[in-house]
Amino acid sequence: MPFKKTADPGKWAEAEVERVMHGWSEKTTRVAYHRYPDARAARGTLAAQPADFLLAAYGRTFHIEVKESVNPHRLPRTKVPQWGKLKMFWWAGILPRVVVYRSVHKDWYVLTERELFPMGDITPTSFPYEAMSHQAFKSVEDAMRWSVKCD
Repeated sequence: MPFKKTADPGKWAEAEVERVMHGWSEKTTRVAYHRYPDARAARGTLAAQPADFLLAAYGRTFHIEVKESVNPHRLPRTKVPQWGKLKMFWWAGILPRVVVYRSVHKDWYVLTERELFPMGDITPTSFPYEAMSHQAFKSVEDAMRWSVKCD
């Protein structure tokens, strides 16, 4: 059953990203994804996961974290509690992507390692959208396509 945007925009955004990855995996054997269990829904019985999804696409591996934000200018760092795990796995070779649905503008942004880890060991307090290396995407398909092709 699809999520309604008004019920939980974050879960709706996750379902949209999963729909895109599922479509890709149905079309080619060069794309596979896995949804990690939701540690928050497990209420403490499961350790925090590094992201919502693991995606392997055309020889590259990604951790995909999906967020929804009502803030039109930035994503607060507190909305990405797994920032440290994303960085640890980035050092080990898994590319991080935080796909953000801005419900106020009904568009999508993608944070890559350039935006997530711009200052080495310094943890940013927020991720301003105007500092992104791309413009907003009008569809989740465009955001996801860009996220796996950008370097």
